[in-house]
Amino acid sequence: MKNNEANFPIFNRIYLKEIGFFRFGKSRNGRTKAVSIDLSSFTFIIEELISVGAVDIAVNKDKIVKDYLKKIPDSLRKRICFINPTKIYKRANLLFQPIAEEFEVDDYSPNFMRFKSGFSEKHGNALSSLYFGLIDFLVGLENGLQIEFNLKKFKDSILMLRDSCKNQKSRVNLATLLGLFQAYKPSELDSLALKSYAPERLISIFQEFVEDETYRKLSKETHLLGFPAFLNRTKIQIKRLVKRIAEKKRFKNLIKIASKTISVATEVPVPDVDLLDPLLNKKFLPPIISYKKARDKAYEKWKSENPDFQGYYGTIEKDIEWEEL
Repeated sequence: MKNNEANFPIFNRIYLKEIGFFRFGKSRNGRTKAVSIDLSSFTFIIEELISVGAVDIAVNKDKIVKDYLKKIPDSLRKRICFINPTKIYKRANLLFQPIAEEFEVDDYSPNFMRFKSGFSEKHGNALSSLYFGLIDFLVGLENGLQIEFNLKKFKDSILMLRDSCKNQKSRVNLATLLGLFQAYKPSELDSLALKSYAPERLISIFQEFVEDETYRKLSKETHLLGFPAFLNRTKIQIKRLVKRIAEKKRFKNLIKIASKTISVATEVPVPDVDLLDPLLNKKFLPPIISYKKARDKAYEKWKSENPDFQGYYGTIEKDIEWEEL
């Protein structure tokens, strides 16, 4: 895999949009505020995601992150794959454009949205939720990834905006998206949970799992949850494989069987929007997961260890004195 870029193996694939936690600071005179993603937290997040079974972790292609990865252990670095979301941004913009025009959004990009003075707050929140959520969904759709996604908030935003829309193209785009997300249903699955270990031990345990044939089969089956046509069969296979792994002597004292709920599509709707045709032809709809617990745990460890700052937005001025995490 050249430069850690996808092609992916067909294992668990998680899209990690936020590559680190923010660190806030102030100048010594107390007037200047500073904020930056602290890349020192990235390693903590990766370790926790691995502990809940992530085999591949996809992040947006970024030179600063690539340079930082040279500083972390190879066993973690090779779990990271880079994707280029540029085409996805263009597709999301085309879908969102008629809606943005109707609601007179001042400006927007994958990193921000700006509204005119006096703009309705409830419409602003709904438009932000729709646009940024749409990007995450399309990234998962295009790259075959599991995504973290607020499904209820996204659907509520669509419904509210559709009720206010008069433009036919806007209404068609919103109706198509709503149809896609109405296909998602919560599903409870058996899963494996690693017991608590130090990061060094965690890495070696994870390597044992990756090399185990049954675990590789389980990872493949987890990926197939994104294909509605295989859903029922896949859930049965996952249950069998989880039990088989948990009963293996070499893993018995390392893991426990747990239950997790994810949202999966039960069908692939036929879209009314041509822009979605090429993506939906793959018959894959990204499973929606939550790794909030893993992220919270990573944050607590990072906060406790308080490593040296690794700024993402260039060099922080020397007179910045970081506030306590």
